[in-house]
Amino acid sequence: MGNSQIHSYVNHLSRTGVLCFREDYWVITEKNNDATILLGIFDFWDFVKREEVAQIRIESVMREEENQPPLVVSPYIYKTHQELINESYGLIPSRTRIIAAIRFLCKKNFLAQVPNRYRASRYKFGYTLQVDKINESLGALQDEADNRDGNV
Repeated sequence: MGNSQIHSYVNHLSRTGVLCFREDYWVITEKNNDATILLGIFDFWDFVKREEVAQIRIESVMREEENQPPLVVSPYIYKTHQELINESYGLIPSRTRIIAAIRFLCKKNFLAQVPNRYRASRYKFGYTLQVDKINESLGALQDEADNRDGNV
């Protein structure tokens, strides 16, 4: 998972989840705990989705060589509010708080919600993590820290 991977000397059970609360996310979300948790969740799924899309592209090239139709994958992260509650391990315990955190992240342009036209469920929403905007905010945060510490 690149620099997003969490390392540990503890032998964790296989297939157990990890909830990442990044301090830099906490700062750029104005110390909004719910938004920080959701940003970490979407960061994880963005990585998974990008890896999936890359693999599908490779497989589609091979299928094309075999005169088979290409595989299609949506670039969006689809989640219900209940799935996000579960993935927060109950730290965001209500749908109301999930919706408020999503709205906050969308307002900050860290997350985009897309129309729900690809799924049968009206409760599952599509999202894209706005990585460039997040990196821009983190870069500004780093610049502030460097200026404060005299590292410029």
